[in-house]
Amino acid sequence: MNRDSNLESLLESIKAIAQEGLSFAEDDYDIARYQKLRDLVAKNYADISGAATAKIREELFTEQGCITPKLGVDTAIMNEDGAVLVLKRPDGSWGMPGGWADVGESPFATAQRETFEESGLSISPIGYVLITHRTPLTHPGSVSQVNICVGAKKVPIDSTITLSHEHSDYKWIHSVEEIDNWHTGQKRLFPRIFDAYRNDIFIPDVQ
Repeated sequence: MNRDSNLESLLESIKAIAQEGLSFAEDDYDIARYQKLRDLVAKNYADISGAATAKIREELFTEQGCITPKLGVDTAIMNEDGAVLVLKRPDGSWGMPGGWADVGESPFATAQRETFEESGLSISPIGYVLITHRTPLTHPGSVSQVNICVGAKKVPIDSTITLSHEHSDYKWIHSVEEIDNWHTGQKRLFPRIFDAYRNDIFIPDVQ
């Protein structure tokens, strides 16, 4: 990868931060900071391409094409006893470690990052279990999103779990019946998760 490619990858990440910030920030100071990030990205893209900064800013920060769903990644972590890890969220519901993918981040990398942040576990992804999608129509309160469930290599039974501020408890479960308050969309994943581990059925990550 050449120098410009590395710079463009960095600028793409900063652009995403600036766009998200300008969409949700309400404080004038925060808005001004995100505008500075936006202008910094535009200037550097202009330097690379030789185009005018104003033209680059207009092209980069005007939505082009279809607005696609957000990408979420859930991580299925089974221990050597055949139980899968679930975490308790602030609203009292339970689900796997997971979160939104960052710009330029692979689903495997998201799974590793989110799992470590939320449980303290360092995992080794082995493949994809399934893909699901949901919208505000099918799951009220949710944004339109596509979720990828990543399977990980089994961990020892005595693995230490270190929860972040995002969760208050954890369990290792052998069946969906052990949880009576699932987080939105999670319960439907677990029969397929147990089947994937039982029969070693994982979609490989092809680069």
